Amino acid sequence: MVELCESYVEKKFVPDDKKKLKNMSIADKKTEPTEAVEEIETEEITEQDKEQLSQLKSNEIIPEEFEKDNDQNFHIDFIHAMANLRCQNYQLDEMDWVSVKLKAGRIIPALATTTAAIAGLQAIELVKVVKNCSLDTMKNAFLNLAVPLLQLTEPGPMPVFKIHEKLSVNLWNLG
Repeated sequence: MVELCESYVEKKFVPDDKKKLKNMSIADKKTEPTEAVEEIETEEITEQDKEQLSQLKSNEIIPEEFEKDNDQNFHIDFIHAMANLRCQNYQLDEMDWVSVKLKAGRIIPALATTTAAIAGLQAIELVKVVKNCSLDTMKNAFLNLAVPLLQLTEPGPMPVFKIHEKLSVNLWNLG
């Protein structure tokens, strides 16, 4: 089997001219594929690119605020299209425009609420660290505002690695 694999010689890939013609645009079909490739020069492409970039820089690009209630700005249309592309990609059921609009309206308040809750929980634990409280007063928080669920658990002690009789380290002082 090894000898067979070692003796294998790969054939050189040669594209089929019929397939080239199928993939070319209608304007390019008037010329042969080999001629079309020869006509393109790299200097012309870069000059066109430079011209397009200079036109792009001359226009002012302004960030736009997301507004779900204004149907004239097409924000929900864009989210609807992207969400359905993602649904097709992962074989999920596609969403209709109205349900996308309703869900998009709930995302911003949920993010703000979750961020505020997490910041508050972190501040409480930071106060405990600053006051040098013992480990049994520290808490791990598991927060799920969709259910709603807040679960506090006590963290375990940090693993200590003994390197030598007089030297031991933990994850905090390894760096």
